[in-house]
Amino acid sequence: MATSLFEHRIVFLSTPVVFLSFVHTGFLERKQHTEERSEFPMPYTVSRVKVEDFDKFRQNFFSEAGMALRQAHGARGGRLFRSSSDPKEIIVLGEWDDLENARRFFQSNELREQQQRGGVVEVVRYEEVEPI
Repeated sequence: MATSLFEHRIVFLSTPVVFLSFVHTGFLERKQHTEERSEFPMPYTVSRVKVEDFDKFRQNFFSEAGMALRQAHGARGGRLFRSSSDPKEIIVLGEWDDLENARRFFQSNELREQQQRGGVVEVVRYEEVEPI
């Protein structure tokens, strides 16, 4: 399944924020056919991590192995944010097909290994959120 990557630059309260969006393109096709299921909102997770080097983290995060690992656990896409006050602090908003799959992913040894390769030095916070 192919993946699309979009880079966005926005201004929020006069503070520039850069974020990257990723989505598995096959999901876009399926989403068009499942709009009637909107009463079941897609689960989201928010992770805040500290990294050694943003470029190393970004390269690892968007690598084929990184994308395949998340997709195998039910990731459907999301957004990657970089703190404007601390360039080594990253916020990941993940979209999931199922919250249980997301929980298994965040508890997996494969994720720990991927984080090590990407230079994650600390997971500051992990949270499950839902749209309102």
